[in-house]
Amino acid sequence: MASAQASFEKTYRFSINYSSNEVTITGVREEVKLQGDIQIPGSYTSTRDGVKYTVTSLRGNIDDAESGMPRPVFENQDEITSIYIPSTIDDIVVGSFRGCKRLKEFKVSSQSKTFKSVDGVLYYLRGEGSVYMMRFPPARTSTGFTLPDEAGYILEGAFADNYTITTLRLSKWQLLETGALDGNLGITRFELNGHYLYKTNAGGDYLVEKNDPGVLIAVAPRYRMGEQLIIPSSIHTIGWYALAGNRARSISIPASVKYIGGYAFTGTSLESISIPATVTDFPDTEGLFYNCPELKTATISAPIKSIGDFMFMGCVKLESVTFPGSCKSMGASAFAGCGSLREFCGLYRFPEVDLKIGCQFAQSGLTSANIPTAWASLPQAMFKGCQSMTSVTLSDGVETIGESTFEGTSLETVNTRKVNEVDMYGFATDATLRKVVIPAHDGTMTLGYNAFVLAPSAEIYIDHKSMAAAMPWDDWHDMFEYPSDALPKIYTSKRSFSRFFTKFDELYVPAGSRSHYMGLCAAGSACRDRIYEMFSYSAVNPSQEKIAVTPLFNWVKITSVTINGTDAVLSDGVWSKPGAVSVSSTMNVVIGYTANNIKMSTEYNFQVSTGIEDTEACEANITRHPRTVIYRHASAQEGAVYYDMQGRRVIAPREGGIYITF
Repeated sequence: MASAQASFEKTYRFSINYSSNEVTITGVREEVKLQGDIQIPGSYTSTRDGVKYTVTSLRGNIDDAESGMPRPVFENQDEITSIYIPSTIDDIVVGSFRGCKRLKEFKVSSQSKTFKSVDGVLYYLRGEGSVYMMRFPPARTSTGFTLPDEAGYILEGAFADNYTITTLRLSKWQLLETGALDGNLGITRFELNGHYLYKTNAGGDYLVEKNDPGVLIAVAPRYRMGEQLIIPSSIHTIGWYALAGNRARSISIPASVKYIGGYAFTGTSLESISIPATVTDFPDTEGLFYNCPELKTATISAPIKSIGDFMFMGCVKLESVTFPGSCKSMGASAFAGCGSLREFCGLYRFPEVDLKIGCQFAQSGLTSANIPTAWASLPQAMFKGCQSMTSVTLSDGVETIGESTFEGTSLETVNTRKVNEVDMYGFATDATLRKVVIPAHDGTMTLGYNAFVLAPSAEIYIDHKSMAAAMPWDDWHDMFEYPSDALPKIYTSKRSFSRFFTKFDELYVPAGSRSHYMGLCAAGSACRDRIYEMFSYSAVNPSQEKIAVTPLFNWVKITSVTINGTDAVLSDGVWSKPGAVSVSSTMNVVIGYTANNIKMSTEYNFQVSTGIEDTEACEANITRHPRTVIYRHASAQEGAVYYDMQGRRVIAPREGGIYITF
């Protein structure tokens, strides 16, 4: 028994409802390939807690799908020949067996009150006498299928993966649910026996409403296979899923067509599509071209208002799309899986308010993205898995990067501009991110777990002065993931953080800050010897509002100095406030500079009476004299420990030398 339970755990992915002691099978583990006759167990006893749970459901977990759609539970298990369903299972999601191409038979426990098998076909018993055909075993060799009289409906994808059935027979009130023919490869004609709601054309190639022949219900999947499908001019409405799975190469839509429903062209073999402006009633474009593997170009002149959820999802060959000016919003997973889509112009058309649900371009082939100002936030997983994406330009309007927005991309450089929140895995690249620039702006910037995943030996520039972890227990290394054997170089303009990186190749900090950052490293840590100040200052003269600033590396350029709110003028190596000297108890100095051409700035305050730096400098345990190049720890006793401007320990000043204590 223990072996059987361990086998269950190794075979299936599942979730447990502990309050009801029920198990839902969400999928088959990726390393498992099922073969032959499969019996789904009715119970599972946990090897961890010994509790027995009842297996009640087959339902793919949406979290398993990067595209935002749940994966079929038995996705592509194409070596299964039969499946036994126990009486305990009362919930099977439509599509759970998609891709099981060798499946010949369904078997159901005679005790089941929810499902049954008739001649190997799976039916769902909904209650009140309603019977739905759920799944025809794809590997059955029948050339025709007559829906039993007791069954009133055929569910979505019921004939998926089957190519042997050529004729589908319906009678009386029997109906095709939306998507009933989706995924089928072989049906060429319909036959009706006294049907009250449908009728066919003369060849039986398609179904229309009996009371309104202008409403197209369904087209046989193999009708006009490899040719052009011409919609008759008698048609004014193409219903939901009407052409699902059709094998035609192209389609001609007449001016008579005014309405097209969602998923109308899903799973077709269309290579190109043009929706004319004469189609004026387009209430929902959801899934319109979902999973059309041959579609390369789409031109939509009809006045649609939205790129609907899943509209082009799975169109792996899609290269270009053209939309009318009326299209202003974009739904979830609209272009997910479009691996040939290299660029998408016109993102500016789609307001942020319509972009709250994610995965719009997940797994697509986009190489770059230029994010418009209108988008205050980027949705969850919007560009997740875009492995060809090497660059992104954020506008100043973007404030929030959602969870996994750029996860799995190949971004090389990121400038966060005015962003104030990056959710977990927001920029979790495939370890390609060589440079991160976080400029200064108002407010606190909050970072989630693994917000940035960096390339080896990356560079991080932090000019922002207030940063925090989304989870208080996360450390800086939790927010920035990078290899321990190729640590990053870090540049910061802030004089002190309460906590900071403790693993880095080199750390570059503003003048007067080295001691503070050394204090954040553990005693004896090698990182203490790899902290350098980027510039120094001297000749501080608060009474005359003057200061000299000297870069200590050739890649540091002093670009500006502001003294008491006024731009200072450089003369003979000294920055001076022009005009009359102001009367103030402090001299505020803002030093602007670049580090490797990245803009930064650091602020200092000096007391006019003494020339000593303000409280922040004291917190850094550093005191400077206006003219000296020697400073000492504030806590040191007279004659104790002295350092030069680069933080190197030196001997005490010679007698008469200048130093200061406080």
